[in-house]
Amino acid sequence: MNEGLDDVIDVAAVGKPLAGIIGRKPRVGDALVTRPGFGYTGLVFKLYYNNELDKWIDVKAVREGIEILRRPKPELGMLNDLLRYRDCISASMDSSDGLGKVLWTMSIDGGVKIVVNELPVNDEFLNSVSSITDINIEEIVFNGGEEFLPVFSIKGNCIPEFEKLGFKPFATVEDGNGVYFKGSILRYRGWDYFIGWSST
Repeated sequence: MNEGLDDVIDVAAVGKPLAGIIGRKPRVGDALVTRPGFGYTGLVFKLYYNNELDKWIDVKAVREGIEILRRPKPELGMLNDLLRYRDCISASMDSSDGLGKVLWTMSIDGGVKIVVNELPVNDEFLNSVSSITDINIEEIVFNGGEEFLPVFSIKGNCIPEFEKLGFKPFATVEDGNGVYFKGSILRYRGWDYFIGWSST
């Protein structure tokens, strides 16, 4: 669902999976991997809703976040690469409603505990955003969604192959329940279109 004054064209595709359906239930012992590109759109949304976007418009991370929102670039070739490693993957989700929502959904659906070991961001983003005051990096990473950054739960021995494809391991799947970061339950729950940022 989108909101705006411009005309919007939505495109949908229906197809048959080539390698079976991947659900949202990670295996205990898996690692969660994604591209380390989180934070950009969450940053733009946070500044926009705080009426501070114009103030920080010259910051590189802000400009890149706006460009990602205006002209997203899905990696269509990624699917062909991933088909080779289908047996590695136990679960996957798209992150458009926020990384926090992905993690909590996988934890609840899979009946597992997810421990986030590091934020899936890149150094360029962190260096750029450091100049912006009153921004909580964890909030914009966990609550901000990235349209074309999938999250996969994979076998631990598959990590090297996924790293070659540009993925970063950032969390582990354990016995138990809930999502944890820095030793505490993750309070961020992602983005809900009807209520905005979602936290416990």
